[in-house]
Amino acid sequence: MNHNPYSPPQAAVADAPVVGPARPRNVTLAIWLLCAALFMSPLVSVHEAIYTSSGIGIVAGLVTLAIIYVLIIAVAFWVIRAAAKGRRWSRIVIAIVVLLQIVSMVSTIFGGIPMYGAPVRYLELTLLSGVAVLLFTPSANAWFQKRD
Repeated sequence: MNHNPYSPPQAAVADAPVVGPARPRNVTLAIWLLCAALFMSPLVSVHEAIYTSSGIGIVAGLVTLAIIYVLIIAVAFWVIRAAAKGRRWSRIVIAIVVLLQIVSMVSTIFGGIPMYGAPVRYLELTLLSGVAVLLFTPSANAWFQKRD
């Protein structure tokens, strides 16, 4: 018999997985609202490009818009994904971009500049305002503080 009753156990020992607190529902809702607003903007821009241009300008405008929006959406999803993981810097970046977008839309609405797709812009303004509020509620603040 080679069994030693005093030998250490032979089971593998590993650290328990680190599980952070669950993401608050208002942060999840803010992320979904931001995604919805992100996809509304190209729709209105395409509408504007088609109805304000003529001839070859339409094609050039649509190609330019496509290139710009692919880049914007790629960067936006990177930042949104970081926010979904609880990175504080992404919340600040989102807040700055959302506030700039809100100021731009409000100045366009009240500045007398003709605005194509006004109902969609109003809806987008409402969604972005909701994002700005939801990302800075007390439960969102606590969750973002614990993540970094």
